[in-house]
Amino acid sequence: MKKAINYIIVLGMAALAFSCTDPEEFTAAKNKPYGDWEVQQYYVDGQNNGNSILERFTLERDGSFLLEDENGVLFYGTWESTDTSLTLTEAGESTQIFQFDIVFLGPEKMQLLQSIEGLDLEIRYLMNWQNADEY
Repeated sequence: MKKAINYIIVLGMAALAFSCTDPEEFTAAKNKPYGDWEVQQYYVDGQNNGNSILERFTLERDGSFLLEDENGVLFYGTWESTDTSLTLTEAGESTQIFQFDIVFLGPEKMQLLQSIEGLDLEIRYLMNWQNADEY
């Protein structure tokens, strides 16, 4: 009987210890946005605009990217990210840089904010991860 009481006390203390720990937070610093991201919605200056300007981002683990716009035009190059930003640098003669602020990055959802200087526009992209099984 004494062993059973000691066993129950130890289990109770272990359960209490585990319940007091904070869950690990998902952050871009620990989890890079690898994979194939599809734009579900986008907002220009806070207004929902139906079809997206950018359709899909494929961010490879080797640092390369493929971006498809609404007309099926493909851009490719390299990408880098921090916990607050994502930068896509196009390869080729006419190098174009796509700069985004990471508003939210979760296991299967990402929200990016793109500020276009000169036009005074902000575009917010709400994206879903398309290939959770592959990464």
